[in-house]
Amino acid sequence: ELVHPDDLQVVTTMPEKYKTLKDEEVLSYEYRVKDIQGNWHWLFAREVISERFENGDPWHIIGVVSDITEKRNAEEHIRQSEIKYRSIFENIQDVYYEINLNGDILEVSPSIAAISKYTREELIGKNMNKFYALPEQREDFMNKLLELKYVKDYEVSLRDKDKTVFPCSVSARLVKDETTQSEKITGIMHDISERKRDEENIRLLSSALESAANAIVITDNEGTIIWVNHAFTKLTGFKREEVLGENPRIIKSGVQNKAFYKDLWDTILQGK
Repeated sequence: ELVHPDDLQVVTTMPEKYKTLKDEEVLSYEYRVKDIQGNWHWLFAREVISERFENGDPWHIIGVVSDITEKRNAEEHIRQSEIKYRSIFENIQDVYYEINLNGDILEVSPSIAAISKYTREELIGKNMNKFYALPEQREDFMNKLLELKYVKDYEVSLRDKDKTVFPCSVSARLVKDETTQSEKITGIMHDISERKRDEENIRLLSSALESAANAIVITDNEGTIIWVNHAFTKLTGFKREEVLGENPRIIKSGVQNKAFYKDLWDTILQGK
């Protein structure tokens, strides 16, 4: 009645196991029992046959039982932690990796397949140096990492399986490998191809606006000037730094009345 239902079979099958137990052979098993407060305890039993009948069947058993509840709870906690972190590792969107100081890849998350044509299995054991499109980036990265112990958002160009090159942002740190007691590098990287395209588009747009013949003013929705182009400064005589943070009313001529400006801003604020 005190044995956990899931462990009843373990305990009730012991007599059959005794029959095949050799002299001085130790039989070990674990099971749970309930204490007087209704709490479950894990027990570890070790038993030997001390006496037999004349026909050889076991007659007398000696055993020792230890409470291993704390040990089992710790093991379960570790198991749950491993499940949790394995789930994070397998489903992380960015790419997690570990390499030694020689550049050998020790671990990489399956998400590598989302940004590269390589699989995790193809990369483990390979040397990271062969994937840098620009070897000097690897040298500069390592110099900074060894000096600072941590590098954040470092841009590198990596070569894919089909030899195409794609940009990545890498954040990494030096840590101690508990297994080898040596230093290794753990890090996160993600593909910034889209970010680089956006930056280039912004650069081209900015260049186009800057070189436009028409005066261009950009304000926030409160009317505060946040950008003007060269044509504006040429037309008005105001330097860019003089108008940033100001309101366009600083170039108000006084020719138009208040109704004109009200209509102007009402129209703009309606998205027209």
